[in-house]
Amino acid sequence: MKSDIKWTIFTTLPYDSYLSKNRSIKINKQGLIYKDPKHKKIQEDIYWILKGLTHKNGYSKCPTDGHKILLKIHFYKPRVNCDAVNILYGLCDAIKKAIDVDDKWFSIHGLDWSIDKKNPRIDLMIGYDIKEVNINGKI
Repeated sequence: MKSDIKWTIFTTLPYDSYLSKNRSIKINKQGLIYKDPKHKKIQEDIYWILKGLTHKNGYSKCPTDGHKILLKIHFYKPRVNCDAVNILYGLCDAIKKAIDVDDKWFSIHGLDWSIDKKNPRIDLMIGYDIKEVNINGKI
């Protein structure tokens, strides 16, 4: 089936290990669980970057029409011991808020990582393929 990817956004985002799901919560001295402010801040930063790009392209919401959202992600990590898969969870949470589509519709079409100590970052492509079968079984 020929791909016809629409509504594509390409961007480079800041890499931060606080985006990891392993760093998303903390427990205070009383034993109460709360969201780590640094995790929340990097998610908000990514949200505003992506929200700005969606508005720049003329969309307030990704026009999926029941099609899967395609993600291609390349993490440039500062060191090997950073887990790209755990950071994927925090990144997807920020993406779903920015494009206003539940992450159950996300399809990872590319996930890779490299080491870049001088310029850690996340290269991201978001789009959807109108040739994919949508939730109604239509092409």
